[in-house]
Amino acid sequence: MRDRDRVTAWALGCFVVGYNVMHHSGFFGTAEVGRGTRFADWVDLVTPFAVVMPLLAFLRAQQPRARWWVVAAVGSILYVEGHGIHLSANSIGNVAEPSDTIHLWDEVVGHYVWYLGLAVLLLACSASARGRDLRIPVAVLVVGGALCGVTWATNGLEGGTAVASLAVAVGALVPAIRRDGGLATALAAAGATATAILVVYGVAHGGFPQPSSL
Repeated sequence: MRDRDRVTAWALGCFVVGYNVMHHSGFFGTAEVGRGTRFADWVDLVTPFAVVMPLLAFLRAQQPRARWWVVAAVGSILYVEGHGIHLSANSIGNVAEPSDTIHLWDEVVGHYVWYLGLAVLLLACSASARGRDLRIPVAVLVVGGALCGVTWATNGLEGGTAVASLAVAVGALVPAIRRDGGLATALAAAGATATAILVVYGVAHGGFPQPSSL
């Protein structure tokens, strides 16, 4: 395997692990670790490194045109900013009484900015690899994509961005329809999985209530 292909494979693998583990920080529990913080808060602090850095490594391996670096920079800034807003508001919520202000920054602004940033960053990565054979087995791309689709859907439901997340999931199917290689197979698996989960959930519940509120 050439160095370029090796970096591509490792970068995608690290992203899949980082995204699916870190974006389920609720599984780490609510144990307090001092000064009003919880273990999940510290997981959130590390999350941007585990998500953004592998995608930038993937992008670099594709040697994209300058415009996709600009798009990736915008996506990275949005993601990190949104995640930072979410972390800050969430941590304040650990020690303060619930309020509309905390809810606004945590559950609305933070989540929408962070999800938008990730979508833009993935767009840059997808465009940079268009037409390329990534030399990764199709089964691996499908499994990795499907796992990310599950996380995208569960985050959208619990994060209150289900409708926007569904729109992005449907949009992820476009590269697969065009059959343009690159990340098309992984995006198809992710988009199809997330779309199925969100649609079934929405029909079953007559909308998109947060799972934790049921």
